[in-house]
Amino acid sequence: MSSNNPMIIKSSDGLGLLRLGPRHGEYLNVELEGPELRASTRIYLYEDNLSLLKLFEELSKNWKGWGGVKSWASLEGDFKVSCASDKLGHISFSLEIVNRTVDPEWAVRTTVRVDSGSLDDLFKQEKALLVD
Repeated sequence: MSSNNPMIIKSSDGLGLLRLGPRHGEYLNVELEGPELRASTRIYLYEDNLSLLKLFEELSKNWKGWGGVKSWASLEGDFKVSCASDKLGHISFSLEIVNRTVDPEWAVRTTVRVDSGSLDDLFKQEKALLVD
């Protein structure tokens, strides 16, 4: 059974935050925070909730790191996540919210960094939020 509690990823450097949720049917609230900045949107998941969950599952399974970038984008392209790891056990979530209804070029981007040891907990939170 899904939980409607938001999933919160706080940057280990204290400079950013990603909040996913609550979920409203096939829609998911997304919020990015940084110093003196906050942007939010509501994305349409349709069937994308399982592909987003798969991204977090892959990150959790590869907590020791991986080469390249693991990415996900919402069906309508209004929220994008790209993840990379370094040799020191840090994961960088590069995040982007795009609002094409305002302007095709309008976007907010930030990076949230976490320790790789937190990936399993993040996967569990994401699963509770997205799986019915």
